[in-house]
Amino acid sequence: MVRIKAILTLVLIALFIITPFNLTLPVRAGNVDNPEIVDVEGDSVSGKTSHDLLWAYVGYETCSTFALVMGMKSLDTFTDPSQIANLPTTTYEFYFSVMGTNYGAYAQVPVHGPFGIDIKWQLVTVEYNGTTPSKETNKATISTARYDYTFGIINMTIKKSDVGDPEKGDMATNLWCAIYSKQRSSGINMTAPVLQDRAPDQGYGADYTFIGNPAEVIVDIELSTTSALSANITATSRLRFDLSVFNNGTNTVQVNMTNSTATPKFSVSWSPATMTIEPGHSQNVSLFVNIKDLRLTKDGDVLNLQVWAETNTGNATNPMIKSSGIIMFKVTASLPAPPPTKKTTSIIEQIATFFRDNKNPLLGLLVVLIVLVIGVVVYSKLKSGKKEYFEDIEVNVKQPAEEEG
Repeated sequence: MVRIKAILTLVLIALFIITPFNLTLPVRAGNVDNPEIVDVEGDSVSGKTSHDLLWAYVGYETCSTFALVMGMKSLDTFTDPSQIANLPTTTYEFYFSVMGTNYGAYAQVPVHGPFGIDIKWQLVTVEYNGTTPSKETNKATISTARYDYTFGIINMTIKKSDVGDPEKGDMATNLWCAIYSKQRSSGINMTAPVLQDRAPDQGYGADYTFIGNPAEVIVDIELSTTSALSANITATSRLRFDLSVFNNGTNTVQVNMTNSTATPKFSVSWSPATMTIEPGHSQNVSLFVNIKDLRLTKDGDVLNLQVWAETNTGNATNPMIKSSGIIMFKVTASLPAPPPTKKTTSIIEQIATFFRDNKNPLLGLLVVLIVLVIGVVVYSKLKSGKKEYFEDIEVNVKQPAEEEG
């Protein structure tokens, strides 16, 4: 019995030691593979993929900022022309609490062209009526943000000074996101905002623990393109694909453009092939493809080319490669067909072709008879000519000398 009490005492001591340790572990995700907020696909009210939240997370923390990232299956490249008269507006909202104060960050997307340059980015403080925001007060304008329809991502960078300067160990709690839409009802009046999707459907996502001064370098290279992903190439043309490389990390990085191996029929080049990009900045790069050897290439030949950007991190003894996502380009050779070559055929081949293609047996028999008659006449003529030739030849035969008796 004493032994059992001793064991129980040790277990209780271990629990007292382990429990505080576990409570101090950072509750931190901060990437698309392990987001704080997840939601099922296909549950938006309108059914539009741009109104369907899939995930969201807090990440890319630096000494002075952090990012709120929302992911959809797609974002509208530009407003549907048939809807422009309705003045549609979609608002993407990310709610969170820091040290007892409730905040919301939103991207208000009105009628827009392909680059969404008129989007309003705002940070607000929020008062709740239960779980529903009842009052929002403007706090600050979000100056660094992206509406990225290539990846279906909205990324808003929040200054820590705007949310109470959280330090290492402080937490962002009550995380949830929503998408609202509204449009003109009549005149200048707008309909009430309609909730298109909430993530999660109920409650909140996981908490985020701030790490303060990041101990590690965050490297995140994002590659996008405005060019068509499929194009034809001719013998004299040089295809050009325009791409953009964005440094979404915390440090300046050197980026190298990379592609899969091209076949001997095509050649591939970059301009520039290497570049240095500051954090939060992007740089344009061009990919060129041309036919390398016309002798090896024929019409319809296809080059499926994978391209990506990568950078080395770490140090000389422990280098690490960080890569962007892959973009696939399809290049198809469009070349004129070679001129047909004229084939010469012998008389025998022509005769054989005639009999093969001729559908009238009587005509074929007539041709055979004609050929036979011509053959007999030619043979007789030749034979007659040989006889006369031999008759005209004089043959002198020398008689042997008589023997003397």
